[in-house]
Amino acid sequence: MNETRIRTLKYKVKNLDVYTIHGFAGYVTNSLVKNDESLIKILAKELSESDKYKLNYDLIILDECQDFTPLYFEIVTKFLNAMENPNYQLIIFGDERQCIYGFMEADSRYLTLAEKVFINNHKWTTRELKNSYRVKEEVCEFVNKIYGKSIIKSVRESKGRKLVKDKVKYCYWYSNDSHSYVQVAEMIVEKILKDGEEEVFIIAPSISKNFYISQLIEDIKLILNEKYNKDIYFFITKNDLDRINDRDLIKNKLVISTIHQTKGMERKNVFLFNFDASYYKFGKKERTSIPDNEIYVALTRASSELYIMHDITNEYFDFIDKKWLNSSSYVEEMNLTIYNNIKIMNKTNIDINKQFAIVTDMVKFLPLSIIEKAKEMFDYKIYENFLKLNKNEIEIFREIPYKIELSSSSKRIYEEVQTIIGSSLSTIFLALKKRRKFKREFNKLLKINMIFNNSYFVRYILSNKYYFNSLIHKVIKKTHQLMIWVTYHLCLIGY
Repeated sequence: MNETRIRTLKYKVKNLDVYTIHGFAGYVTNSLVKNDESLIKILAKELSESDKYKLNYDLIILDECQDFTPLYFEIVTKFLNAMENPNYQLIIFGDERQCIYGFMEADSRYLTLAEKVFINNHKWTTRELKNSYRVKEEVCEFVNKIYGKSIIKSVRESKGRKLVKDKVKYCYWYSNDSHSYVQVAEMIVEKILKDGEEEVFIIAPSISKNFYISQLIEDIKLILNEKYNKDIYFFITKNDLDRINDRDLIKNKLVISTIHQTKGMERKNVFLFNFDASYYKFGKKERTSIPDNEIYVALTRASSELYIMHDITNEYFDFIDKKWLNSSSYVEEMNLTIYNNIKIMNKTNIDINKQFAIVTDMVKFLPLSIIEKAKEMFDYKIYENFLKLNKNEIEIFREIPYKIELSSSSKRIYEEVQTIIGSSLSTIFLALKKRRKFKREFNKLLKINMIFNNSYFVRYILSNKYYFNSLIHKVIKKTHQLMIWVTYHLCLIGY
């Protein structure tokens, strides 16, 4: 959405408004619409005359319709029915293969059956757009092959230059071997040095449940620090399904995220992990002979080079033709293991009915209809604010930024304030209440970090007892600086 607004300003388009569904609902009703519950309240009320006055458009474009839910459809229909111009023209865009939020009631039929569910006074015309101006020919051919039909075509413009042919890299690696991790890390570092970390995605179906991610991060940091004396910033998803709504938080960072979170985004280089039978371990997915929509989304994030990572401890996908991999002019197989001959391990046994789940993950993305139904079964109170604040105090809270800019050599780096504070609170409490224990435990934590992280900076601090003790002294003695120092050291430990 931000990209569309930027283009609108760039080309000085004066007669175009750009909104999200929530943003448009807020504009029409002159209210703050921060979530789906706010949309339900708008649905329950009649629009005022002043609201209807704003609904005066000749052309309405609905994008990403494959992600429409019943609620989004109802709120959009409410506004369409109230349009002052009854002869408005409606254009609907979407890609049914990018419908990956079915668990949140998204339904691609709002796209594929649009002429039946959206009512307007014009005759419907359907156009199929297969051309991609981002994805290269080699990736398109790979996608078409595994789907068994032509669904995407590359029409990238050369702009007077000859387009470089970059084959899809099908990489075999071994998650139980440290040598293989280093090989993978060096390949990623090569792309970081060439294009910058802001042009690299590491994508997997899950980050929180992938044991190898932390080891891979450490190897990347170690290679960059010791071989190239270069620091790097990471954006590592906190959970597997939340969308990345603020692009500032991923700018100038190596992004390690999930397929769901990178939907709608692109980078030059994409490293896609779990492109093997292990994919079915994440979420309750049935093993099929046809790739699902998540795989399509993942494969089409790269604008230049796509690296497909197959862990040899797992089988091939059923839809992968091994003979075609060997002979295709669009694919290059790479061996990142210690073995001269690639040998896929025993058959991957995955029982989708026996999977561990965190309760938070199970309830976090329940459809709103279920949440509303559950509310009817309980007595509850909503506390908007636990503190009784006067108007001046409220204004102070409003001025507190949700993100801060960190100083870097030449690039802007943003971090969420809640991430830093959330990591700090328990440590601050310990420091205030049990200062001796804090000093002892904090010292132990840094030593453990030195062993496992092999960080040069941590080793320097521990080798310089005077420097280390002076930092701890400031943490213990100067309570007014406590937040700054604890946050500083937590960042040191985390990175």
